[in-house]
Amino acid sequence: MKFFRDILFLVLISFIFVSCKKNREPEPVTFSGTILNNVTGLPVEGVNVIVKLQQASTNNVFNAGFATIANTTTDANGNYAVTFTPENPITYRIIVDKLYYFSKEAEFSDDLAPAGSTKDTDFGIDPLGWFKINIKNVAPNDADDNIIYQNTSEVSGCSSCCNNSAISLDGMTIDTFFICQRAAYPTITFSWFVTKNGNIAPFSNSVSSIQGDTVVYNLNY
Repeated sequence: MKFFRDILFLVLISFIFVSCKKNREPEPVTFSGTILNNVTGLPVEGVNVIVKLQQASTNNVFNAGFATIANTTTDANGNYAVTFTPENPITYRIIVDKLYYFSKEAEFSDDLAPAGSTKDTDFGIDPLGWFKINIKNVAPNDADDNIIYQNTSEVSGCSSCCNNSAISLDGMTIDTFFICQRAAYPTITFSWFVTKNGNIAPFSNSVSSIQGDTVVYNLNY
């Protein structure tokens, strides 16, 4: 009889333990940090901070998609904090974005932000501007006229950003332009080589960069 009482007691304790575990409320996670301008080092106010979550389904099936679960904006000191309660987290993705800045993101697994924790993630973001260069052969010599233009500033790496590839143009009727995005650092530097009548002449110049605007340079040769 004592044996059956012991078995019953163990079953009851197991049932209570499982019930408590099922009824336990999920604990929230907090993401916080500071966002600074990479050029000035100053805090950036009004940056949109979006938290996305990749989660497992209830039967632990992998889900490749990310869904937005929280968002906020930075304050006057560039600080943000957002608290949410995730369900079945696998991977988090934080996206920071503001007009006239390059967006940036960070991604990390859920074990770096366990339930009940605060995950601090700071960002430095580049101000965004545009550069347009108009290139025109204003003193044509012959069909062998050539210009090789190259951006010598650091590049930002986006698909529509200025790059450091040399551009070679041949002929007497060159009249074209190139426009690209770039980080609005203090100056934009570039160089070019002009070949006319067999003579090669090197040149270089720079212009001031303006965040949120297009800087135009007319390269007449």
